[in-house]
Amino acid sequence: MALFKWDDSLTFHIGNIDRQHQQLIQTITKLEKAMRKGESRAVMSEIFNELNVFLTEHFQTEENLFDSIPYPDAANHKEKHRDFIRKVDRFMQEFEEEKIGLAVDVMNFMCDWVVNHIKSVDRGYADIIARRQTEG
Repeated sequence: MALFKWDDSLTFHIGNIDRQHQQLIQTITKLEKAMRKGESRAVMSEIFNELNVFLTEHFQTEENLFDSIPYPDAANHKEKHRDFIRKVDRFMQEFEEEKIGLAVDVMNFMCDWVVNHIKSVDRGYADIIARRQTEG
């Protein structure tokens, strides 16, 4: 049973954003499967590559969107993105240092990001876009 499956609570009806969020869910699923098989260390480089692509592409997409709406919480939201980047950088350093239990920490972080960032913080700009679309 997967930790996360794509469902309506994650859908914003914003093409690129939804696709990028789906990619993050796929990364979580990949790590989860590897952990169940006891092979998490073997996939961590791939997980970090996927996280780096996610944070580079997705954060740029979101931040460009913030600038176009306008989004009143943009500065705070962008800082949360910087926090994510710093955390992934720390995880990569810990991977190089062969930290025990790193996969669990990365999994917890990604799951927390889905629940506490995508489902709540990101909802702020998605709601603004939805209102603008209905106002025409």
